[in-house]
Amino acid sequence: MGKFGVRILWTARYDYVKGERLKLHRHPYYQMIWIADGSGVFHHDDEIYELKPGTLFFIKPNQPHGLSVSNEQSLKTLDIKFHIDSKELARSVDHIPIQVQHPSREIPRLLELIRQEGLIRTSHYLELAELRVVELLYLSSRSVETFTNQRSQSMVEVGLLEQPVSRANLSPAEKMEQWIMQHADQNWTITEMSKSVGYSPSYLSQLFKQYKGLTITAFLKEVRIYRAKEWLTYSDLSIKQIAEKAGFKTVHHFSRVFKEMEGITPGQWMAKENLGIRKDIVFNEGR
Repeated sequence: MGKFGVRILWTARYDYVKGERLKLHRHPYYQMIWIADGSGVFHHDDEIYELKPGTLFFIKPNQPHGLSVSNEQSLKTLDIKFHIDSKELARSVDHIPIQVQHPSREIPRLLELIRQEGLIRTSHYLELAELRVVELLYLSSRSVETFTNQRSQSMVEVGLLEQPVSRANLSPAEKMEQWIMQHADQNWTITEMSKSVGYSPSYLSQLFKQYKGLTITAFLKEVRIYRAKEWLTYSDLSIKQIAEKAGFKTVHHFSRVFKEMEGITPGQWMAKENLGIRKDIVFNEGR
């Protein structure tokens, strides 16, 4: 039994080729599959669900399931298999449906952190990975409850990456953070942002530095590079397309900023990530 009520068996970043089929099967452990990119259909008993980016599939023990990848597009996923030994934790996730349409934006990040722990295997990697699985499960449970409550209140949309928040309840620094996240792919100045948010440029700059420990410009770079890494890892976009989508004026500028922050070029990052595709990361075969 794991220290935190879970035992990780296996995780992987798995890419399925166009037209690939995974036959209906079942197993005695839990599995979570996050769809990063691509299309197809997911089979559960006699039910069929659409495979689309940003969707999470939560498979409980002995549930028959399989998938079929579209003939037009490959499918990119993050996948984890595990046991839940804690009865309390198992009860807490029992209401999670097979398809979670609007998961927390933290879920793919946690899945990737778990995978990285299994790859690098530094001290306490197993404990940290198991803690993140527990966090993953509670966040998934909360996502379902939040979506259900909002739907019952006739709220139509729950955002995957950046959920809309009423700006009336935000502090000035939080308003700035939200504004930057929403406009990160555009070209703008601090003066233009200050007019939108309603404070002077000098006050905003000082306030944001106190709030984040970063300048506005440095935070904008972090947001753009974080998004670029997601696209480099999980999309079929070219580096030029990713540079434009992230908000950089030129590929050269994007490459320079990327290397400053990550220590390698975007092309080297993409090559490194490609090495991990279909690489099974087994945490403990005897568990």
